[in-house]
Amino acid sequence: MKAIAKILALAAALFAATATTSASDIDSLAIALAAGNPALAELKAGYDAEIASASAANALAGPELEGEYKWAPVGETNRWGFGISQGFDWPGVYAARRKAASLRAGAFTNLYRAELAEKALEAKTVLIDLAVARRRLEILSETAANVERMAEIYQKAYEQGNVTVLDVRKFSLQRFSLANSMAQAQAAVEAAVAAVNGLCPCVDGADLNPTLPAAVAPLPRESYESAWKTADPSLAAANTLHAAALADVSVARRSALPSFRIGYVHDYEERMHFNGISLSIELPSWAPRRAVAAAQAGVEAASSALDSHELRTAAAIRSAHASATALYSRLSGPGSEIASTDYPELLQVALDRGVINIFTFFEEYNQWLDARLELTDITGEYAKAMALLDKYSVLP
Repeated sequence: MKAIAKILALAAALFAATATTSASDIDSLAIALAAGNPALAELKAGYDAEIASASAANALAGPELEGEYKWAPVGETNRWGFGISQGFDWPGVYAARRKAASLRAGAFTNLYRAELAEKALEAKTVLIDLAVARRRLEILSETAANVERMAEIYQKAYEQGNVTVLDVRKFSLQRFSLANSMAQAQAAVEAAVAAVNGLCPCVDGADLNPTLPAAVAPLPRESYESAWKTADPSLAAANTLHAAALADVSVARRSALPSFRIGYVHDYEERMHFNGISLSIELPSWAPRRAVAAAQAGVEAASSALDSHELRTAAAIRSAHASATALYSRLSGPGSEIASTDYPELLQVALDRGVINIFTFFEEYNQWLDARLELTDITGEYAKAMALLDKYSVLP
């Protein structure tokens, strides 16, 4: 509980310092959300418990104390005795168990880092969704404000007889359409806030306003594949678990050998004290031999899990890189001019000069609005694709 509280306190401090986030803060926020996730804390506690359990299982069993007392016939001296003994497994068993436990502890550390990276990716995805939802709502709000201003102008013009009622009604339709779009955008914001709150109890997603990161061209796919080979804790965990499975085979084989018990005995018989030692050998049963076969099967399973992980990850990197490359080409093409264009002003000038009517104005304006919203969505999808690539190369 103290460790969890410490993590939550650190995460809360980080959030307090980055409540108004910029693009570069999304990574830090994602790690903080992941570190404060209760499920991840539970997982780490479980790994710690397994490591402690393995260490406890490798300790010597307690010594065995036994005694006896025998009553002699009347006139004779009673007999009694006691002994203390300690059992030992075959030499090398403890070292083999210690090696297997150490390898498994290392695997658990990497598995935790892998889960942290996975949870950080989930958090980053949620933050990107929040940034996209807030940006869409911002764009629609700006558009609604512009439409309201124009509606007031046209209403006055209508009252003066300069425009038709059909022109005024067109604004009513536009306002209705925008109101529906804004309601959907607001719902998307609320959903993203709820997703943030579901990851960590140390922050309210409503207080966050993350910004979509700037689109930077992805590196060649080989760069991510090379980084994955050295940085991915899941791959390291799979390799370590395979080594631990091999160590388990050694443990099983050594455990199939006889064990020993040596002790001290003291007897009292016929008014004489006897001191001595006891030695016994416990022959193995069939069960340890079957444990060797089970351990060898575990090696095969670990080897297959390693191959499967490498295959899945290589495919995921290839897919994410192809997606990121395609999305970046759309962002760096003609669409890059949409956000900064003076298209609405040009439309307004054309409308004021009578080059286009109000119907053409809104048709063109809505196309520009849809393009801005689509550009925001593409930017979000690109950020997600890059987040997946970063998961295998830039890890917490």
